[in-house]
Amino acid sequence: EAVVPSTVVVEPALVRYAVPYALAQDNPLMALILIDDGTLDVAALTGFPVPLTIAIDPLSPSAGARMVALRGAGLEIAVLTPVPAGATPADVEITFQAFLDAVPQAVAVMDLPEALLQESRPRASQVVEILAETGHGMVTYDRGLNSGIQIAAGKGVKATTVFRVFDDGEKDSAAIKRFLDQGAFRAGQVGPVVLVGQARTE
Repeated sequence: EAVVPSTVVVEPALVRYAVPYALAQDNPLMALILIDDGTLDVAALTGFPVPLTIAIDPLSPSAGARMVALRGAGLEIAVLTPVPAGATPADVEITFQAFLDAVPQAVAVMDLPEALLQESRPRASQVVEILAETGHGMVTYDRGLNSGIQIAAGKGVKATTVFRVFDDGEKDSAAIKRFLDQGAFRAGQVGPVVLVGQARTE
């Protein structure tokens, strides 16, 4: 009798490594991404009262260890993508593989403020093709025609732009609160928004 092999369904990274959250009915939806510079004590984020996604620099020697520690604290992870400006398609392919190998439990890749993932339409197309295979989402910054977002929508890749950087590493807590309030207001007007800040005590 023939044995039929079982089919193993592999969930996309965006689903596999996502941290569930409870959404209060009718509340505006606002995602908070904190850029990790490797100095903040992970214990300070354990049990944080709102869901957070922490973006890790894959070029840091401690990237893997930080990922494990932050995941252990119940946090979601994104991986920064410091792709050099003007990189060739071969360079992009190699560097993306290295980034995802360094931070393998990321739900999404996160662009730099220069929006280099969509610096040209061919670059944006290549990045989206890679993400369509890996199952990661993409977070980028609002630049020009946002070709990366447009191409991602056509390929079924989940992608979004940052609404605002609420902390550049120098804001005090009062300023941070104002920006967060503005983000919540915007979310109530137009729908879900993404805010980005630095992972620090404030």
